[in-house]
Amino acid sequence: MKKIFICITFCIATYTLNAQSNPAMDRPIQQCISQNQDKVNRLKPNFSIGSWLGKVSETCDKLKATTGKGGGPQVISLLEMEKDLDELIILADNCPALSKVKAEMDEMKKIYTEKTKSETFKMKDDKNSDGLFDDDKELSTFSLSRKSAGKIKNQAEKIRKMLKK
Repeated sequence: MKKIFICITFCIATYTLNAQSNPAMDRPIQQCISQNQDKVNRLKPNFSIGSWLGKVSETCDKLKATTGKGGGPQVISLLEMEKDLDELIILADNCPALSKVKAEMDEMKKIYTEKTKSETFKMKDDKNSDGLFDDDKELSTFSLSRKSAGKIKNQAEKIRKMLKK
């Protein structure tokens, strides 16, 4: 019983350390964001890439752990994080701290682009409609496979290791 408790404590401590920010890693990127605020909309000057990478990894793990069609919230979260990735890639040209991981971020973006499935469905015209939502004649859905989530997680961990050096 004691060994199980120690193992669980170790796992929780490891997870907590991975999700926390690292000032040595975060500050140069925060400075780049502040200096290039006109080029980004989502990233704020207090953005923590360490926490963001931890959240990406955690969300990928949660998606991989789902069965059937239960991963919708994780897919939505990962697609939102893709928007942050887009802005990090934009900043990489003007930010030495990010330029050393630009190739890895580009690879992560490539996984997102190749593996995200998008379907658009035409909605039937409703003759009883009051005209309030007439523009909404299509419904789009997005999905990301569990295998892709594993690849994205691997890239996030690779970026984290490179930034810690």
